Amino acid sequence: MEAAGRDKHPSLARLVTWSQDYSFFQALRLLRSKWQDSAGGRKIKFSGANSLAMRPNFIQSIDFSPGTESTSDEVAKITVNGFQLSGLHSPLPDAFLEEVHRAAQRGNESPRNFLDMFNQRFLGLLYQFKSSFDPMLFDGSVADEQFFSIFRATSGIWEDDQVPQDVREQYGRFWRRNPLLIGNRRKGYAATKQLLADALDLEVEVSPLTGQWISTPTSLHSRLDGETRLGCGKSLGSRYWNASAGLTCEVYAKDLCRYNELLPGGSETQALRSLILLVTDPVPTVTVRILLPKSKLHQHKLGGDVMLSSSLLGLDDDLEPSFVSRSFVVRRHVSLRPFGGLQ
Repeated sequence: MEAAGRDKHPSLARLVTWSQDYSFFQALRLLRSKWQDSAGGRKIKFSGANSLAMRPNFIQSIDFSPGTESTSDEVAKITVNGFQLSGLHSPLPDAFLEEVHRAAQRGNESPRNFLDMFNQRFLGLLYQFKSSFDPMLFDGSVADEQFFSIFRATSGIWEDDQVPQDVREQYGRFWRRNPLLIGNRRKGYAATKQLLADALDLEVEVSPLTGQWISTPTSLHSRLDGETRLGCGKSLGSRYWNASAGLTCEVYAKDLCRYNELLPGGSETQALRSLILLVTDPVPTVTVRILLPKSKLHQHKLGGDVMLSSSLLGLDDDLEPSFVSRSFVVRRHVSLRPFGGLQ
């Protein structure tokens, strides 16, 4: 490394001299914060080693090399003994590793460089996963900016990923008004009613533990022999009742216009579905019931005829005579995503 660089960051000189005394994560954090620049002119590379020591350190050495004629990039090379394909616990056969080691002794670095292409990815992901959950590894880079947002940290909501555009446009960033309630949404239903009422500006009732039937995997069905199975169809053995797998939300509209907007096919329906999926995070199925007091229904004139709004098709007024209502179900589809959680 250049002398000017050592004078500017004296801790890097110690990193070279006493590299084996450093933790892999702390050494990499120091390089990223003190040496690597945002312009991309300095790169960190990983290389695998297989030390002959009885108890080798994780880091074998750290070396700096200036740019060459072909490339002007400075390189910091970290050679490690663990969590890579060339080490003692490598999944590769010992005979193959022995051939790679002998080739390197003869001056042929091509086999080792081939393995280092994979080691670069493995060790990079190791640091990425660790730094995402350990605040002590934040290095102040732009990539770590998301971890310092107070609203994101307390609410657990990443606005760019988990909040659909229709929710932001319809209800604004309501989670910023009370991020602590949003942060506790996965622990219980206590805050669900308050969150929905605050976002919708309507009266909301939440009935937890209404449950639903869950299909049992075929491998767990009860069988008497090779052909007979208990619970054919929708009966015992093919499905079971899970009380915590569903809840019911009742939303009381204030007028007929808002009622129609919340109904399936209305202008607010999709935003309401996304909002419920966001607030009721751990619940796979939510039954939403939109209610309107009959006192809010008025007579409407179509041409010369008079039609009562209470006679609209699809309204259910048998259970609660003082209300008309429509129901629909919001189901959550869980799928694996790249590093960042479930969707």
